[in-house]
Amino acid sequence: MSGRGEAGRFAELGGVRMAVWEVPGPPSACPEGEGVRGRPILLLHGVPLASLTWRGVAPLLGERGHRVVAVDLVGMGGSDKPLGFSYTLSGLTGLVEALLADLAGAERWVVAGHDLGGLLALRLAARRPELVAGVAALDATASPYHPFPWITLFAARPSFMAGVFRLGQLGGLRGILRRLWRPGGEIPEELVEEGTKAFSRPEAVWTLTKLIEGVGTTPEEELVALREELRGIARPVLVGRGEEDPALPAEATQDLMELVPGARRADIAEAGHLSPLEQPEHVAGLIAGFAQEITGGGAR
Repeated sequence: MSGRGEAGRFAELGGVRMAVWEVPGPPSACPEGEGVRGRPILLLHGVPLASLTWRGVAPLLGERGHRVVAVDLVGMGGSDKPLGFSYTLSGLTGLVEALLADLAGAERWVVAGHDLGGLLALRLAARRPELVAGVAALDATASPYHPFPWITLFAARPSFMAGVFRLGQLGGLRGILRRLWRPGGEIPEELVEEGTKAFSRPEAVWTLTKLIEGVGTTPEEELVALREELRGIARPVLVGRGEEDPALPAEATQDLMELVPGARRADIAEAGHLSPLEQPEHVAGLIAGFAQEITGGGAR
């Protein structure tokens, strides 16, 4: 993840190292009368840009007084890419659960997730409510009828492997982002260049292939159990969606709203599927406002 005020390190979890970046935030007062340091926030990304997804959002949350931690999921970004890891929903959930347990201490965290990260954030709230204060799930889905867009782009096509390998080329990643970006929006060239570098090594492409296959072939019975798990969430949930998402239909968001008890919806104007990158100020404001609402003006 790029941005100012970040410190990189590795978290060792079950023999796997995950790259972690932290934006500490101001030590005391926050701007705009927002009070003392707010709740800590964990940022979980989706596919294909890893924690780079949060490059514009994390510093803004830090400026508002939050301790912010962003992580690269195993197999992506700067994290380890073990070929023998189980790149499945269960495997990924276990690692982020271990990470949050390691981070949390005596505080409950707000977990904000985008795309796959949104689903993982919701699972954390269902499984470890003692660690989670609330969840902001952005451009996410838990519907078997509306899978993640990258599953549709890659796994459901005969050219799946070729499409993944093209992520290591500027034109290949630019083409993928164009399918996820709002129609007519301008994709920053530096984002394409930085994202392409992450796929310059063969193991990065291979592990992403394993992840797409692992998540995309989740058995139906596991999906049914997952949806039942989400019905039991007892923490506040904010469901956000880019209003111009060309890849994930509004029905997927509506399905999530109906699935999670008491979920609140937020539409993100002038954004496609990559809302944290397309509208970082708006997304940071949504997450910070949600965290403040949960906290009631001070961390508890």
